[in-house]
Amino acid sequence: MHKRFSPTPRWIVLALVIGGLLAAGPALAGQRSIVGSWDVVAVDDATGEEALALFTYNRGGTFDGTAPAGNISSAAGAWERIGPRTFACTFLSYVYGPDGSIALRVENRHVAQVSSNGQHLTATFDVFVTLPDGTPVENQTATGTGTRIRP
Repeated sequence: MHKRFSPTPRWIVLALVIGGLLAAGPALAGQRSIVGSWDVVAVDDATGEEALALFTYNRGGTFDGTAPAGNISSAAGAWERIGPRTFACTFLSYVYGPDGSIALRVENRHVAQVSSNGQHLTATFDVFVTLPDGTPVENQTATGTGTRIRP
């Protein structure tokens, strides 16, 4: 006769911990997931000018970003995994004119590769700048590097 299994609080807690570890998967396996916050430096391919930004790739595929320029909005977008440690992201931000109105719309598309230890990323950027009505102004390319922000 087999003893009937009866879950005790200890078994329930253990199941929740194991379930949480499995759900976190890549995030806990050497931080190879892009989920988290990153300190990023992008270099314009044409001019060599550097731009600093903070990127946050949220669980579920949303993106938030900020840059230290006072006339640029924060950024919002979406990302997805496209390969092992490789992620595609599109985000939007706006540039404000002197009167506070929106002068430019900036669409940034990038592909990021997370290092094998999960602490660094490299990225290539395609940036599409338009007037608010959609009229093209400029396209730019850049490359970037990032470091994971750790607690």
